[in-house]
Amino acid sequence: MTDFTPAIKVYTLPPNAPHTDPLVEITSYIDYSINISRGTSQYINPPYPGQTTVTLLFDTNIIPNVQIGTWIEIHVYKASTSAYVVMHSGYVTYRSSGYRSHGMTGYILEWRFTLSSGISILQNTDWYNNTLTTATTSTNIQNVENATGVFLWSTVNASTKWQDYGPTAWNKVDTSRISTLPNINIDTETSSTTLTSGFRNVWDDLTTLTYGAYGYMYESPNGDINVKFPQAEAVPMTSSITLTQSMLSPDIVGGDRVDELRNTLTINRYDNTAATFYDDDSIAGYGQRSGTLATYLNTALEVANISATILNGIAYPLLSTEKVSVNLLNPIFTNAERELLLYTPLGMLITVAAPDPMGGTLEYLTIGCNFQISKNAFILDLQLVPYSVARSSINWNQVPYNYTWTSYGVAFPTQKWQDL
Repeated sequence: MTDFTPAIKVYTLPPNAPHTDPLVEITSYIDYSINISRGTSQYINPPYPGQTTVTLLFDTNIIPNVQIGTWIEIHVYKASTSAYVVMHSGYVTYRSSGYRSHGMTGYILEWRFTLSSGISILQNTDWYNNTLTTATTSTNIQNVENATGVFLWSTVNASTKWQDYGPTAWNKVDTSRISTLPNINIDTETSSTTLTSGFRNVWDDLTTLTYGAYGYMYESPNGDINVKFPQAEAVPMTSSITLTQSMLSPDIVGGDRVDELRNTLTINRYDNTAATFYDDDSIAGYGQRSGTLATYLNTALEVANISATILNGIAYPLLSTEKVSVNLLNPIFTNAERELLLYTPLGMLITVAAPDPMGGTLEYLTIGCNFQISKNAFILDLQLVPYSVARSSINWNQVPYNYTWTSYGVAFPTQKWQDL
């Protein structure tokens, strides 16, 4: 158990500056408050662009060197490395100023900056695919990243003319975008997918490739995008931290709900052909709860396997904890536990020892986070999904007809079906 007195620094880069340039610290503010939100509220929904409000108070009439498009990083002192480390970042999309008090004896000037993460740029970025491209899901995600933001001849439509770009020289086209696009870290997923030729939207392709294989995405504090496929992991994740009831704030939210169930699932392939799958027992118990999933999958077998995986995960309710809140100023946390929650709050497997009415003790994947930070508070809210939703157990529908005992490796002949 350790005390925690947060030390925060706010750094900036000018609009369109390469992120390799030196950061410039904003100083001379007398107080601050920061609200940070990243992630999503449901496992099957892609993350929203991270949103942040940074409020800085000054006792002088100052205009900080922060414009629309400025890159801002929030750094917090990390005890284990004795250094300030980024815990959130984004681009300024709105700024405002005002006085909290203004009179004969003085004033407090408030500057407020709203930040949006790099996802908002990906949502508004298109790319051109020259030819029908069939590859694994991971490779096609890499193909989208490689063709995005950097000006390449292969991204130019054959019908493009000089005047389409006006007076701009070819060697200057889109170079301002190179430094503003997030890096994408991709796990391995071997399902076969196809990207058709033509102009395409980057975010649509990234999310369709990822969620079409029942993966998920989350943002790192530095703005990187992480693509994960729990079903494809050879070894399941292990819990990084256990949040005991004494660590949790009283406002725990738990429950189970029908509106998030899916027991009738229509999956669209890359060529817009579709197939629908059902979980009859779930339909009998809870009524028909329909959903549609856009994918770029190629084969009927892969579509069937993905549908079985999804139905396994979300066709039945599970009493569980939906949201927890922790006060990171609480000395009950060790430095190691606190730093996990500070710098890697998303995409983490945690064990929550919640009261039984909130699901009891279960393993969860963190899919959303919200920080409320000031000199006197450091509150973290975590949006959770049971790990069994992300990595559901195998059922008979997912066992290929031609599998033998030896198909499952060295455990033969002692392995039993119930071990799978």
